[in-house]
Amino acid sequence: MARTKTGFVRRRWHKKLLKLMKGQWGTRHRLHRRANEAMLKSFFYAYRDRRSRKRELRKLWIIRINAAARLNGMSYSKLMYGLKNAGVEVDRKMLADVAVRDPATFTKIVALSLQNPTPATAKPAPNYISITSPKSGPQPQQAAVAKSAPAPRAVKKQAAPAAEAPVAEAPAPKATRKKKSDGDDLTTIEGLGPKSAQALHEAGITTFAQIASSTAEELEDIVKVKGGVRILDGQAKTWPKQAQFLVDGDEAGFKTYTDHLVGGREPDDAS
Repeated sequence: MARTKTGFVRRRWHKKLLKLMKGQWGTRHRLHRRANEAMLKSFFYAYRDRRSRKRELRKLWIIRINAAARLNGMSYSKLMYGLKNAGVEVDRKMLADVAVRDPATFTKIVALSLQNPTPATAKPAPNYISITSPKSGPQPQQAAVAKSAPAPRAVKKQAAPAAEAPVAEAPAPKATRKKKSDGDDLTTIEGLGPKSAQALHEAGITTFAQIASSTAEELEDIVKVKGGVRILDGQAKTWPKQAQFLVDGDEAGFKTYTDHLVGGREPDDAS
C-alpha cells in the first residue's frame, strides 16, 4: 500500500507548525519544510540564550553588589567571604536587589560580614573510634577505643668514626671578570651599534682617536666586509667627525652635530 501523505494527522501537525511559525518572514510561515527548519533553529537559539541570559544576570548582580560594597569600604570578594563565614544564606540575586532598593539594610549586611573575616577555627577531630550498640537510639554509655598507633621504627645506631674527618676548606670565591679599562665606549657614536663596535675591536680599533684618524671607507670596509655587519649607506661617513668631537672633549658640539643627523647619517644621505 502506498504511503499516505495527506492524512488527517499529518495535516493537523502541519497546521500546528505553521500556526507556531506565524509572523516569520517569507516562506517560513507558509511552507511546512521551511517552517520546520526555522522552528528547529529557533529552538536551538532559545536553548542557548536561556543559559547565556543566566550568565549575564549573574554578572549584573555581582557588579551591583561590588558597587554597593565599595561604597561601604569593602570589596566584593571580602564581603562574600565574610557572609559565608557568618552562615548567611542570601544569594547574589537577593543581595543585588537589597543593594539597589535598601542601602541601609545592605550596610548592616556589610557590618555582619566585617564581624566574620575568618572562618571559625574547627577543633581537630579526635583520633578514636566510637563503639556503639547496634540498637537504634542514643545509648547511655559509649566506649571509645583509641586507634592503635604504629610502633616506632627502630633507629639504627651509627658506629662512631674511627678518626675525625678533616674539615673541608671553603672554596675560594671566583675571581670576578675585570672590565677592560683600555679603550672607549664606541657605541656612544650615533649609528655605531654593539655589533659594529665588536667588529672594530677585532680589527684593533678601540678608541675615539683611532676612529677620528681613519677614513669612512676604511671603517665601512672593516664593519661590512670583514665583520659582516649590515649598516646603512653613508652611516660610517659621520663616525670620524663624531669621534673628533669626543677626542676634543667638545660635548656641546657633539650633541649639536648628532641632533642634526638622521639615524647616524647626514640628512642628504638619509633622504
